[in-house]
Amino acid sequence: MALGLEEVRRRVNVDEPDYPKLAATLGVESVPQLRTLVEADDAAVASKAAYLLSLLPSPESLAGLEVDARSADESVRVAAAAAFGNVTSLSAFGAGPAAAETQLRRLLADSDPGVRKVALRSAEAVGPHALRTAIEQMASSDPEALLRRAAENVLRDLS
Repeated sequence: MALGLEEVRRRVNVDEPDYPKLAATLGVESVPQLRTLVEADDAAVASKAAYLLSLLPSPESLAGLEVDARSADESVRVAAAAAFGNVTSLSAFGAGPAAAETQLRRLLADSDPGVRKVALRSAEAVGPHALRTAIEQMASSDPEALLRRAAENVLRDLS
């Protein structure tokens, strides 16, 4: 039986959630409640809900992550960037790799360096070959020297 929105919010809104355990407890039936939290709640709850969605494979989970990837709040976009690193088996989410690649391409060019850094890590997990052009762009022109070097290292590992 699915928990109500307020119970899901209560379980998500803790200082340091045990995400795998919480995902197992809530189950995929909580995806609609988590989607509500990512779309309508404060940044702290939205970012935690986003990460949980990445551990609950369904097409609705992926749609929630796409919403978070476009959030005005950089902490929510960081959570979405990290979450896309978990969706390496996109067939379980009812989608092909293009869904995560599109979002990661955008996040690799985000205005916030923290978002770009986490997106680069997730790009390595999802499949950097498909994101090679975006990573090359980051390596050649990211405003942050540390991120340029990190992108260069990812490209070097691809060779």
